Amino acid sequence: MRDSIREKNKEIQATSDSMYVPRYGQVSFVTPLSSNGMDGSKYMHYISLNILQGYNGALKGVEFGGLLNGNKGYVTGAQFAGLGNYAGGNLRGAQFAGLANFSTSVLGAQFAGIANVSGGSVSGWQTAGVINVSADSLNGMQTVGVINVISSARKSKAWQLAGVGNVSLAQQTGAQISGVFNVANRLKGGQVGLINVAENMKGFQIGLINIADSISGVPIGLISVSGNGVFDINLWTSDFLSFNGGIRVGSQYVYNIYAYGVSPFDPDLPFGFGIGMGGHIPFKKAFIDIDGIAWTMHRSYLSFNGVNMITQLRVMGGFKFNKYLSIFAGPALNIGVQENRYATFNNYAFYEYAGANTTVNIWPGFIAGIRLF
Repeated sequence: MRDSIREKNKEIQATSDSMYVPRYGQVSFVTPLSSNGMDGSKYMHYISLNILQGYNGALKGVEFGGLLNGNKGYVTGAQFAGLGNYAGGNLRGAQFAGLANFSTSVLGAQFAGIANVSGGSVSGWQTAGVINVSADSLNGMQTVGVINVISSARKSKAWQLAGVGNVSLAQQTGAQISGVFNVANRLKGGQVGLINVAENMKGFQIGLINIADSISGVPIGLISVSGNGVFDINLWTSDFLSFNGGIRVGSQYVYNIYAYGVSPFDPDLPFGFGIGMGGHIPFKKAFIDIDGIAWTMHRSYLSFNGVNMITQLRVMGGFKFNKYLSIFAGPALNIGVQENRYATFNNYAFYEYAGANTTVNIWPGFIAGIRLF
C-alpha cells in the first residue's frame, strides 16, 4: 500500500512539475515588482528572494522573504519569512515564520510564532506559540503554547503537547499532554492535564477531572467518571465513625470514593468528610478492594481551624450477589494527625508521637458494609 501511495505521489508531483516553467531564481520587491513581472506564478524556482513580499508558482530549494512568501503550488525545500509563508500545494520540507505558516499538506515541519495550519495531513512536526491545526491526519507531533487541533476523524499516530489544551477528533495512537485540558475522540495511549475528556479511551488519564464515555485502562484523579465504569453507593460502619455513606465512581478497576461519616450516639457527635482512591480486583462474584481515604474530622460543629485528619488504608474482601447488592468487610490501618488541642478519636493506638503542637496516632481498625447498584 505504501508503494502505491509513493507512486501516486510521484504522479502528482510529475503533474505539478509540468504546470510550472523552471527558472533558477527570482528576486521580488513586492508583487508584481519582481524579475518575473506579472508572471511569477507561472514559474518554479530553486532560489527565491522576496525583499518584502513575493508570489510565485512553486519552489524546489530555498525561499527568503522580509515579510511574506507565497507559492501557488508545491514547496519542496524551505521557506523563511518575517511574517508568513504560504504554500498552495504540498510542503515537503520546512516553513519558518515569525507569525504564521500555511500549506495544503505537510511532510516535514512548520515553525511559527503564532500559528501553523495544514489544510491536509501532517507527517512531521508543527510547533507554534498559539495554535497548530492539522485538518487531516497527523503522524508526528504538535507542540504549542496554547492549543493543538487535529480536526479529522482519520487514524493518526500523534503526540500533542500544549500549554493550555489539545483537541483531537482523530482515531489517535499516542498521547495528549497539556497544562489545562485535553479532548479526544478515540485515543489509544494517555492524557495528562487538569481536565481530560475522551469518547473512547484505551490507556490512562491523569488529571484533576477525568471523563470518558468508555475507558479500558486507568484514570487517576480527584474526579474520574466513565460511562462503562462504576457508579455505586456504599454504606458501612467503622471503628471511629459508626455510620458512613459514600459514592464510588471510576473505571472498572480504579475508582474514587467521596464519603461522609458520623457517630450520632456519641455525645461529642464526631463526623467527617472523606475523599479517596483505590483499586478493584474482581474474581467472578468475589472481589478485593484496596483504597486509601483522607478524612477531615470534626466534633459537634464544622471547623477547619488547624489540622484534624485521619488517613485510612483499607483492604476489603467482598461478594457480589447480583448487580444491585454486594457486601464487603476487612481491616484498616488508621493514621491520625491532629493538633494537640483536639481530642483523639481512639484509645488503642499502637504508636503515638506527641510533638509540641501535633500528635500522631496509628491504630488498627475495621470496616464492614454493603454496596448498592
